[in-house]
This record gives sequence, C-alpha cells and structure tokens, in this order.
Amino acid sequence: MRAVVILARLTLKEATRRRAFLVGIVILLLFLLLYVLRLVSEAQTGPRPVPIDAMRVTPLLAMMRFFAAVLAMSMAAPTLATEFERGTHYVILARPLSRAEWLLGKWIGIFVAVTAMYVVWGILAALTAGLNEASMLLAFARGAAVGLLYVAVFMTVTFCFSAISSATLATGMGYVWLFLGWSEGGLRSTAEVLGAGGRPSAIWLMAADVASFLSPVSMLARTATTTVVGSVSFLERFVPTVGFVPGIGEWRPLDGIWPALHLTLGLALAIVICSRRDV
Repeated sequence: MRAVVILARLTLKEATRRRAFLVGIVILLLFLLLYVLRLVSEAQTGPRPVPIDAMRVTPLLAMMRFFAAVLAMSMAAPTLATEFERGTHYVILARPLSRAEWLLGKWIGIFVAVTAMYVVWGILAALTAGLNEASMLLAFARGAAVGLLYVAVFMTVTFCFSAISSATLATGMGYVWLFLGWSEGGLRSTAEVLGAGGRPSAIWLMAADVASFLSPVSMLARTATTTVVGSVSFLERFVPTVGFVPGIGEWRPLDGIWPALHLTLGLALAIVICSRRDV
C-alpha cells in the first residue's frame, strides 16, 4: 500500500506538469469569468437571492462533470500507453511492486489532480449560482460528489484503452465512449419519432438502453440532479425516491448503483489487461 501511495504522489506531480493540466487552468478562468459576470450583473440590478433549483444549478454541474471528465481522460490516455511504448514500466516494476499496484497508483494520482481542480471549479460555480445558505451549499456539494463518480468512470474507461493502444487512440476511443452516453437522449427521441401506434420503436429503445449501460452519462445526470433537488441525503438517494427530472427522465435506483459497478468492473478490467500485457 505504501508503494501505491508513493507512486500516486509521483503521478500527481507529473500530472501537474502536463499540458492537459493547463487546460484545467483555462477552464478555471472560464468559471471565474462566469462569476465576474454575475458580480457585474448584481452591481447593475442588485442582488436577487433565489432558492436553489435545477434550472440554475444543473447546467453548472453538467459543465463541471463534462470538463473534469475530458481533463481526466486527456491525462489518463498517455499514462499507461507511453510507459508501455518506452518500456519505462519495467524500471518501476523491477521493484517490489505489482502491475495492479502500479496501475492503482497511476489512477489515484490522476484522480487526485483532477479532483483538486474540480473542487476549485465547484467553489466558483457555487458563488456564480449565488448559493449563500448552508442547505444550498450542501445540496450542491452532493450533486458535485456524484460528478466525481462521472469523472472516475470515464477516466477508468480511458485507462483500459490506454493499456491496449497508443495514447492518441486511447484518447479518441475515450471521447467516443463519452459521446455514446450523450447519444442516449437522441436515440430515445428517435424511438419516439419512428414508433408506430403511439408506441416508441423497440429497436431504438434497446439501442438507447445499451448506450446507457455502456456509457452511464444519463444515469449519473439523473442522480446528480435528483440529489440536488431532493431533500434526502446522498446515501439515501440510492433507494427508490423522487420522480421525473425534466429533460433527462425518471430517476431509478439503478441510476445510482450501476455507475459504481461500472467503475469497479472497469478498474478490474484495466488491472487484468495490464497484468497480462507482455510489452
């Protein structure tokens, strides 16, 4: 375990030197700009405190999730692929360190780097949304915590691709996987359009369900939104509760359970691939 922590620290330092981390700084400036625009608006019209609602908070959470996932995927793609290509992993693995520990150390290091940036974005987003009460901030924090699961899922998928391909190809396949999740809404709309007798097309609905399970974007969006809007705690959100969320459908217990299983299976698959790879 000590070796994993040391490798995670080294990976964290390495991640802060990459160009992708500079992209995170640029995104931070974007959130800072949104906050400045809010201050300018308040200076002209005066403050207007409004209770927390999905229409104000959901777009900010969606931006945070998406940008953090892209940042994590960009950092994860070259992590394994580059070391496999150069053979530098042999230097590390010559020491008492298994490939599973090596991968976990890399994974933790990148996740911590992205999480640190994500927290700063979240602070600026909360200020931009005008969340000045403890209950509002707590609800926002719950939704943001779900966003970290979103980041972890797609970062892990990219780790799997990085273990079997080049860094460029791993990045591209990771983005395709992310787009697959975003396509679910379009597939469901197509099912409604192509349906007959007032019933949606079963084939297109099946395609949407497959996309949802392979890339649980909508599941995590529903969980994040219902966590913010609902009054129950984050852990209680994983039992049947609340109803329809505008724009992304009805929340189900599976929406909270499957992404966690997806992450676990993805991490296990990445470890298996790394353990069996010869070069």
